[in-house]
Amino acid sequence: MLNKIIVILVLVLLAAGAGWYFIDKSDADVSVPETKIDDTVNQIEEIKKIGQWQFLNFDCQVLVDTVRRRSFIMTDDRLVRIYQGSLKLGVNLENASEGWIEHHGDSLVNVTLPPIGLLDDRFIDEANTTTFYEDGKWDAKTKEDMYKRAEAKMRAYVLTPEYLDMARQQARLRFEALFKALGFKEVNVTFAQ
Repeated sequence: MLNKIIVILVLVLLAAGAGWYFIDKSDADVSVPETKIDDTVNQIEEIKKIGQWQFLNFDCQVLVDTVRRRSFIMTDDRLVRIYQGSLKLGVNLENASEGWIEHHGDSLVNVTLPPIGLLDDRFIDEANTTTFYEDGKWDAKTKEDMYKRAEAKMRAYVLTPEYLDMARQQARLRFEALFKALGFKEVNVTFAQ
């Protein structure tokens, strides 16, 4: 029984070897030219789908107070509140203009990004707003005015030429790295006005 299995196995190996030997070798020399599909348009659309791209983040805390003057007999009313917020500087790629990426083969790409700005206008965390001192009764309008003052203070702190330049530098570095990873040799990044 074992001898029959060995004989069959040897015959199968001989048949496979003979088949390989008699195969027409001319097919092996046929070469198929490599076709390169330009994925750049698809890649640009995927990059644009990222939407908002954050480059700098600031956690801010500001103190805002208000005083209501009373008559000389009564003491003044005072309200002091502490506001906390997280301001994110970056670009919103949904605002990119038509033709924001121009490429010339795989060697050069010009990228025009939307201007650097705040990614969210509601950056104050109202749940973490604390009243530090309160004397007297205060209406919602006064608290809303204080909120707007806190918002303006935070904007003034973050939207400075120095921080905007830092965010632009980060954007350039990240977009250059991204497009070089996609195979472009030279990447020029500018910002729309």
